[in-house]
Amino acid sequence: MGNEDEIIEAMFGLGRYLGYPDCCIREFWDFEKLASNAYKQALFTDERQVAQSHPRIYLSGYIPCNACFRAYTDEELVERIEQNRKHPEPFPQYEHPRYESPGERW
Repeated sequence: MGNEDEIIEAMFGLGRYLGYPDCCIREFWDFEKLASNAYKQALFTDERQVAQSHPRIYLSGYIPCNACFRAYTDEELVERIEQNRKHPEPFPQYEHPRYESPGERW
């Protein structure tokens, strides 16, 4: 591989193998959009909120595009991925304990 078209084709192939929606793969490839990705920004500004709102994809490696992050619940995102996933292992999900109070760590 070497030219950009082959790299893009390989990235889409891998993303689809893992079950990721094309819109998310496309935005991940577009570094300018990725820099302003709502999910990534939320991780940097309020990681706790992301862990609470999307505990099943939090730390999975999947970065939803802006549209999917805003339009789908955590469960809906995982369901979409699982329906399209070709990888033999299920989508990794990392349940994190819910944040309870200011005095407790999440």
